[in-house]
Amino acid sequence: MATQLSSNVVISGLAQALIQSQVLTQKEAENFHLQARNTGIPFAEQLLMARKMTSLELALFVSNRFGLPLFDLEAFNFDRASKDHFDAKF
Repeated sequence: MATQLSSNVVISGLAQALIQSQVLTQKEAENFHLQARNTGIPFAEQLLMARKMTSLELALFVSNRFGLPLFDLEAFNFDRASKDHFDAKF
């Protein structure tokens, strides 16, 4: 469900979830949305640049809210992993 904010900006997805969870106010979400649209820098990256959330907090929020898996790459030992398990582009 999308939310229409004060300046006729319609947001949904991550921004809406952050508002519903009271992580962001509607005005903050609107400002980040407009910054993202005006600069071409994604909404999530705007949050991180403004230090509204850490990357870990954002990853955990998205994982919990949207049911997406979270894999901590820092906990993975790439040196001990078999090279056959990864795509060559990785």
